[in-house]
Amino acid sequence: MLDNETLNLKDISHTIDTLEYFQKIVHTVALNFAKEVRVEYDIKADLLLDEILYCGLILNELVTNAYKYAFEERSD
Repeated sequence: MLDNETLNLKDISHTIDTLEYFQKIVHTVALNFAKEVRVEYDIKADLLLDEILYCGLILNELVTNAYKYAFEERSD
């Protein structure tokens, strides 16, 4: 389980499992919304710590905005 609290910021040359980190971010965002969304991942590279932190921030913002604005409210 990876998150910003468990990433060792002293070693920026350390490679992080990008798929696992991004899945954790998306899962955490999804917990705040009552919408069922299927996310497909096609990640074939791991990133260095200094790269993945910025990508994680961007991903968090994109996914949050998608949950907020991309899906119409359905009145079933």
